[in-house]
Amino acid sequence: ANSGLGFPANKRITVNLAPADLPKEGGRFDLPMALGLLAANGQIDASRLARFECAGELSLAGELRPVRGALAMALAMRQAARQGEAGRELLLPAASAAEAALVDGLVVRQAAQLLDVVAALQPEGEALA
Repeated sequence: ANSGLGFPANKRITVNLAPADLPKEGGRFDLPMALGLLAANGQIDASRLARFECAGELSLAGELRPVRGALAMALAMRQAARQGEAGRELLLPAASAAEAALVDGLVVRQAAQLLDVVAALQPEGEALA
């Protein structure tokens, strides 16, 4: 709401963070959950979103804050790409993207604000840095 984006009103929203037995801590799921809601509500292009793996904590003002484990995420994505899941890009807050960019053979994108990501995921949006 603080970013001027709509929230699906009068709809039931379920976010499944499976598997339940693994601990979930920190705000790294903020950005993917926000983008999922925006895609479900038609505010971003879901087909463009599908090529990204995302992590990032959102401030109330829509700023993306760094998350721990960016290097591990990048290494896991590179391993998945070697096993046939190529073509996906990693989208992170700027400070986390610098860490993930140390991994060769992986496209890492960065953004400072949720609105930057939303603009890039429009049908005619420009790619993120």
